[in-house]
Amino acid sequence: MSKAHMEIRFTKPILGAFILATGVILTCYSSAQMHGHVDTKIPFISLTGNNSPERYLYAGGLALVAYLLMFFFFVMTAVTRTRIPRGRKALHGLNWVLLVMGEVAALGFLIQSIVPLQEDAGTLHAHASSYAELKLSIQTQSVIHFTSAGVFLSLVGLHGLLYVTLIHRIGNAALARQCCIRFKLLIALATLGANVFNVLTPHAIFQYLNVFLFMLYSMSFIGDLRTVHLALRIDPESSQ
Repeated sequence: MSKAHMEIRFTKPILGAFILATGVILTCYSSAQMHGHVDTKIPFISLTGNNSPERYLYAGGLALVAYLLMFFFFVMTAVTRTRIPRGRKALHGLNWVLLVMGEVAALGFLIQSIVPLQEDAGTLHAHASSYAELKLSIQTQSVIHFTSAGVFLSLVGLHGLLYVTLIHRIGNAALARQCCIRFKLLIALATLGANVFNVLTPHAIFQYLNVFLFMLYSMSFIGDLRTVHLALRIDPESSQ
């Protein structure tokens, strides 16, 4: 199988994770609203999967998304490795750092999907004016959930910054345009900014913004892979 065909197939986990995550979030939101499990129109995403029956879909569906993300980050490391010139050991090292960072982020996503918030989390969120106040009442399982989600969102933003740095350091202007590094840089900065606001104020809108930005970041790699696929078909020698 040619490298071109391998790379075009690697876009499927990204699309699968995007479609599955969107479906799970929307279904859990609808079910939580219908069963009265949330008392606001814009609840935290975690709260929409905190009660039965949506709890099972939230845990199972997002756990599968986490495994797809693990595969996605592994694939991106392999593809990026082929773009780094020989002898650039520092860049290869940075590429491995990106792999570790991506896998840890996906692991954080997996943990937050299977470890639910405490049963009274919705009431605590509704009456807390800040996370400092919220911390006084949260239990261990909520700490694990919040920490895992925070690790995931923070590492996604940092992954974007390091990936942009890596592509820029390769020194290939055409590759930089192909990988849309300006777009990825904007998303990475916006993700980190939204994550800061998400920590400073217990408002769900920043969590939805963070998830939306991550989806944009993941989907931006589909264009990268398709461009590489077309380039390899037109000029197979360019991949040597």
